[in-house]
Amino acid sequence: MDEELEPPGGAADGFSPRRLDSAELLCGVSVVGAMLMAAAGAWAGALFLVLTLIGILVLRRLRLPTAFELSFAIAIVLQGWGNALLLFERVGWYDKAVHFLTPMLVVPSLYLLLARAGAVAPAWGAGLRRGTLGLLVVTIALGTALAALWELVEGSADRLLGTSLAHGYFETIDDLYSSLLGSVSAGTLLAWLVMARDRELGSDGVAAEALTERE
Repeated sequence: MDEELEPPGGAADGFSPRRLDSAELLCGVSVVGAMLMAAAGAWAGALFLVLTLIGILVLRRLRLPTAFELSFAIAIVLQGWGNALLLFERVGWYDKAVHFLTPMLVVPSLYLLLARAGAVAPAWGAGLRRGTLGLLVVTIALGTALAALWELVEGSADRLLGTSLAHGYFETIDDLYSSLLGSVSAGTLLAWLVMARDRELGSDGVAAEALTERE
């Protein structure tokens, strides 16, 4: 049998766990949601869900390891559906939860992409202690920088476009605190992954996929 036609999980019927992809399910749900909102005349909500779908499709082109791809996709869904259903305005804790979860779910994938591109040294190739320390510092810095950039985007949109994304100085500070905690969690998770293996991640499959395109 031609190996190119066989799913990565090895099952010839196409129903291997790898092919029943959660990201694909999230795409389908977003398509249905966008159609329902468009039919109801909620065009803004439909647009957010279309953007969510596009974001997940672009994410799949990055060929991240499955777990990292799924976590990134969940972050996209939290943002897209949160805006579509006005959860940021209607649910008091939703905004802070998303500010915490977004860097926690996204930054690990960004670190792996940077390592794949050679922009940062893989933690698993620089000695256990120094590598995990560098990983922790970079992930926290990356998540915090992205959070600060987003707050600048919100403030600029309010000033230039008349939107109301930012809700005051202390609300912005609270958002940054939430993002900082999420970034620390992301770095801690990746550092734990390195420490738990007690050997180079490149040999256990996860990092091997991170540094090369998923087949």
